[in-house]
Amino acid sequence: CIPTEWIMEAQERWEPDGLRDLKMTAMGVDVAQGGADNTVIAPRYGSWYAPLIRKDGKATPTTPDVTGMVVAHLRHGAGVVIDIGGGYGVGPAIQLKENGVSVLQFDGSKPTRAQAVGSNLGFINKRAEAWWKFREALDPGQDGGSPVALPPDRQLLADLTAPRYEVVSRGLKIEQKVDIKKRLGRSPDDGDAVVMAFSEGQRLAVRKTREMGKKPTVNLGYSG
Repeated sequence: CIPTEWIMEAQERWEPDGLRDLKMTAMGVDVAQGGADNTVIAPRYGSWYAPLIRKDGKATPTTPDVTGMVVAHLRHGAGVVIDIGGGYGVGPAIQLKENGVSVLQFDGSKPTRAQAVGSNLGFINKRAEAWWKFREALDPGQDGGSPVALPPDRQLLADLTAPRYEVVSRGLKIEQKVDIKKRLGRSPDDGDAVVMAFSEGQRLAVRKTREMGKKPTVNLGYSG
């Protein structure tokens, strides 16, 4: 779905102090409660991503464990985008919301009316839209190039280059997570967390700035 060189270019743009003068825009959270997978947090500051935060799923077996991990790293009242597709994220999403955190529940199976840039192609579900829109944001051919900066992380590179896509009668389809897991031998948790932070991060930024009576200033290239 996403060309390897585009991700490598985004990692080359990354600077350790790239978040200076920026506040956290959103946090993508892929939840694992027990098992072999990781619970992963992807903090995003505008178009700059901080290094990912990972915990073995065995270290986050309960809802309070996940909630505590999120709250410990949350900054500036940023919103949290949490995956509820497998059911593990539902409890933490509810608990975070009850504690005043702005939460968006991400369900990749939901339908969407969005279309790919420059075409009439739609997407079979929200997961396909999220991954394709992140591809568009990384496209170096857009006006001014891509602003996205990703931490130089080999596992993140592997995760973001793993999903395959195809065009079916209903639109663009991204390979299912379970099939990717079979090929990689692990779940692409890092990639999912980053993509979720991008997919709904702008929506959270707009909502937050409207509540504050200010205009959003996040530059996302194509998605902007």
